[in-house]
Amino acid sequence: STSFKVSKQLSSLNVSIEKNNLTGSIIVKTNSSKCSGIIGLYVNQRFYSGNLKNGMVSFDVEFDKGTNYIYVFYDGDFSFEPSSWNATVGSAEKFFLIADNITFYEHNEFYYTVSLYEENGLAIPNQVISIEFKGKTYNLTTDNKGMVNLGLNLGEGVYPITATYKNVTINNTIIIKAIEFDVNVNNITYGENGNITVEFEGNITGCVNFEFLTKTVVANITNSKATCNLQGFSAGTYSVDIFYSNEFFNSRKVAKSFIIGKANTSFDVEFDNMEIGKTGNVVVSFSDNVTGNVEFVIDNKHYLKGVIDSEAILNISGLSGGYHNLTITYSGDNNYNDASFKTVFPVKVLKTSIQIIVSNETSYGDELDISAKLDENATGKVIFNIGSLSKTCEVNKGVANWKVRGIDSGIHNIVASYESDNLFINQKNETSFKISKAASTMDIFVKEVYLDENIRIYAKLNPNATGMVSFSMDNYYSPRDKIVLNSSASWLISPLETGQYTVHANYSGDNNYYSSSSTFILNISQKRSILTVEANDASNRDNVIFKVTLITSGNEAISGVVNIKLSGNSYKVNVRNGKGTLNLGKLTPNEYNFIAYFEGNEKYSNSSFESSFTVSDYLLNSVLSCNDVVKYYNSDAKFVIVLTSIKGKAIPGETVYITVKGIENTYVTDEEGKVYLDIGNAFEKYNVTAEFRGSNSYYPSNTSGSVEILSTIESADLIKLYGAGSQYFAIFKDLSGKALMNTQVFFKILGKTYNYTTLPNGVVRLNIDLNPGTYSITAINPVTGENKINKITIFNKLMGNKDVTNYFGAKSTYKVRAYDETGKVVGAGKLVIFKVNGKKYKVKTDKKGYATLSIKLNPKQYIVTAQFNGTKVSNKITVKPVLTTKITSNKKTKKTKFSAKLLNSKGKVLKGKKITFKIKGKKYTSKTNKKGWASINIKLKLKKGTYKVYTIYGKSKVINKIRVK
Repeated sequence: STSFKVSKQLSSLNVSIEKNNLTGSIIVKTNSSKCSGIIGLYVNQRFYSGNLKNGMVSFDVEFDKGTNYIYVFYDGDFSFEPSSWNATVGSAEKFFLIADNITFYEHNEFYYTVSLYEENGLAIPNQVISIEFKGKTYNLTTDNKGMVNLGLNLGEGVYPITATYKNVTINNTIIIKAIEFDVNVNNITYGENGNITVEFEGNITGCVNFEFLTKTVVANITNSKATCNLQGFSAGTYSVDIFYSNEFFNSRKVAKSFIIGKANTSFDVEFDNMEIGKTGNVVVSFSDNVTGNVEFVIDNKHYLKGVIDSEAILNISGLSGGYHNLTITYSGDNNYNDASFKTVFPVKVLKTSIQIIVSNETSYGDELDISAKLDENATGKVIFNIGSLSKTCEVNKGVANWKVRGIDSGIHNIVASYESDNLFINQKNETSFKISKAASTMDIFVKEVYLDENIRIYAKLNPNATGMVSFSMDNYYSPRDKIVLNSSASWLISPLETGQYTVHANYSGDNNYYSSSSTFILNISQKRSILTVEANDASNRDNVIFKVTLITSGNEAISGVVNIKLSGNSYKVNVRNGKGTLNLGKLTPNEYNFIAYFEGNEKYSNSSFESSFTVSDYLLNSVLSCNDVVKYYNSDAKFVIVLTSIKGKAIPGETVYITVKGIENTYVTDEEGKVYLDIGNAFEKYNVTAEFRGSNSYYPSNTSGSVEILSTIESADLIKLYGAGSQYFAIFKDLSGKALMNTQVFFKILGKTYNYTTLPNGVVRLNIDLNPGTYSITAINPVTGENKINKITIFNKLMGNKDVTNYFGAKSTYKVRAYDETGKVVGAGKLVIFKVNGKKYKVKTDKKGYATLSIKLNPKQYIVTAQFNGTKVSNKITVKPVLTTKITSNKKTKKTKFSAKLLNSKGKVLKGKKITFKIKGKKYTSKTNKKGWASINIKLKLKKGTYKVYTIYGKSKVINKIRVK
C-alpha cells in the first residue's frame, strides 16, 4: 500500500472596473469557471461580498471623490487556493493640510504633526511636506496615515512655524512655557508614611531630584507628579533642594525643610513559666526598629536589659509564691520617646486536680455535655481539644462547661488544659468517649409536576448526611445513584404521560447515619398553564382595556374562561386560542389592583396573575430608558430605546427624538414601545440622548446612554531586535467579541498577502525576518471585514554606522548609535569597543547614545569594527593623501619633470607652499601654484641604476623610484 496527496489548484483574479463619476461596477473573474465560494470586495472602507457563479461575480459599487483603494479577495474552496487583487482608482482631487498650534514646555521633546487628507477623508501617503522652522527647511514624507512628524526640543519662547504642500501653506505658533512646579511636604512622626510631592502644570516628562545632605533621591514624573517617599527616614530636621531635570536641562532649585518627630512608644508585656521553683520570663515586645534599654523593677529590685530584635527579656528565678509589683521603664532612642508601665503579676504556687466529665453515650447529632472540674477557688480558662476541634471556656466556681454537637461517630480522645489567672498552677488531663451512629430519615417530594415537562424528584435527609441515594421507578427506571450534597439528593427525569407512578429511594448511609429507604407516589395529569394580563394605564378620558393571554409552558394556546376581580366586581373573559380581551370603558381616577385566575381542568393546571394600573385625571408619567451598547466591528448590535409607563408597560406609536453627535432625528415606537438605532463601524465612543416630548396621555421623559465600537483585531506595533526571535501577533475575534478559532485570516506586508489559520484562542503569530527598518503590516479579519495596520520596527544594537572618507591630517570620525534590548537609545556611559589598524579603543556613549571614535591615520584604506553587547558592525575608513606626485621625462631636452600637488586636510588646494624634492642627496624646492602644483625640471646626471625620489611637505612624504638605463 502507499499514500498520495492531491494539492489544490492555484487561483487568480481578473478584475475589470467601470467608473462613472461616483458610481460604477466591478466584475471579478477567476482563472477557472469551477471556482466556487465567496468573493470579498473593498472600495475604501465600503465592503461588498458575493457568491461566484461559473467563476464570476459582478458588483454595483459607490466610489469616493479622489483616490479609491480597491481590494478583492477570494477565500478559495475545496479545490482552489485563496488569492487576492488590489489596485488604486482615481487620484487626490482636493486635499486638506492640517496642523495645530502647540503649547508645550521648555526642553521637553514633542512633535509638530501635519496631516494631509483627501476631500473624501482618506490619508495621502508618500507625499513631501516642507516645514519651515527657524530658518531651516525640513522635507518630510507622509506615512500611511498621511502624517509627518517633526521632533522638536525648545527653550522658553514663542516660535512661528509653517508647513507647505504644493501651493498651500499653513501657519502655526508654538508656545514653549517655562517649567514650573509646586512642592508639598508636611511634618510627620517617625514611622508614618509621608511624602514630598512635586506637581507640574502640564504633561511633563523627565524626573525630579531631591538633594538631601547625605543622599540624592531621583523620582520619575508620572501623570505630572513626582513623589519622594520618606519611609525609613530617621527622626530629625531635614533640608532638601528640589529641581527638575531631563537629558537636556536642569531647572532652578527650590529649598524646603521639614521635621520628622519621634514616635510614641507602645509595647506588650507577657509572663511565661511564672511558677514557684521555676525560672520565669518577662517579655516586653516592641514594634520594629526599636533600640535602647528597658529597666525592670520587681519588688524594688532593679534589672536592666537591652532591646534585641524588638524584644527585651528578663529571666528571673527565686521569687516567692504570690503577687509581685512590676514597673517597666523604656529609655527611648533616636526615633522613639520613652515610656513606662506598672502592673502586678502572680507567681503560681497552688495545685489543683482537673477532672473531665462527659455525658453518657450519645448518638451522632445529639448534644454532648463536657465538664472540667477543678478546685472551687480556681479561676481562668480551660481549653478543650477533640482532634482539630478546639474550644476555650471560662472557669466559673471551679467548673468549665462545653456543650457541642456534630462530632462524628466513633471513639474520640478529649484533652482539657487549665490556664490559671491567679495562684493556681496550670494543669492538663485527658480521657476518651464514644459517639454512636444515628438512624437516618428520608423525605421524598416533588415541587411541580406537569405534562410535557421534565420532573425533578428530591430526597431530603438528616443534617450533614453524605453518601448516595439510589432512585428507581417501577416499570420505567432501574436504580440510579445520585450523590448527596447539602443533605439532599435529586433525580431529573424526562416528561411522563398522564398516570400514577411509584418512586423508590434507598439511602446507603455514611459514617454517621444508618441506611434507610422510602417510597413516593407520583401523580401526573395536567399541563402547566401560564396566564398573563396586560392592563394599560389610562386617563379618565380613555377606555381601560385588558389583554389576556393563556398558554402552556410549551406555547400551546388554551381556550377557556378567565375571571378578573376588580374593585369588588368580577368579570369573565372568554379566551379562545390563547387570547381574550375585556373593555372596561372609562373609569374614575384611581390606582386599581386586580387579580385574574384560570381555574384549570383535567388537562391544564390552574394559574393566576396579579397586577395594577392607574387611571388619572392628569397626564401619566412616562419612562424612557436605554442601556449602554458595546458593539464589535460590523456586528448587527443596535442601540435600543424603550418607552414605557411608570409601571413598565409599553407605550407604542409615540415619537422619540434622538440626538447623536449633535444631529437630531425622529423615530416612532413599535408595539413593544421600542426604537432601534443603527450603529456604524467607526472605532469611537459617543453619547446618545433621547427625548419623549409628551402626548395627550403622558408626561415627557428623557434618557441617555453610550455607544462604543470595538475592534475585532487586537494587535500592537512591534519593536524587534534584528535577528531576535520576537514575533508579531494578532488576536482575532468574531462579531460577538469571542475568539475566532481555527479560521483563515490574512496579513499584508511589502505588497504581498499571506494567509494563516488562527489558534483556538484566536491568536496568530508571525515570524518577522526583515532587515533593519520600519514597515507597515495589515491584519485582515475576513469574518468581520476589519483591517488593522501596525508598524514593525526592526533595529540593531548598533546603527547609524557608515563608511568614512577624509584626507590625511584630519581626524577620521566614525560614529555609531547604541540601542538596548527594547530598541531604545541607551543613553550615556555605555561602553562601545572600536578596532582599527590593529588597535582597540574603548569609547563611552553620550546622552543621545552615540559613541564617536576620532583618530588620525596615515593615507590608506582601513577596516573599522564597532562592538556592543554582542553586536558587531564594520565599515571602511579611507584616508586620502594630501600630497600626490607625477614624474615625466623629455627625451629631446633630456630633462625630467618632477611635479607634486598639495591639498589641505579638507581636500582644498594649497598655493604658495614650498615642496622639497630630494634625489641622491640633493634637494630642490618649488612653491605650489594656484592649482596646488609645484614642479622642478632638472637634467639628471646619474649612472645606470634605480634611485629613490623623496617629495616632502611637512609630515607628508611620497617616495618614488626612477630607473636610469
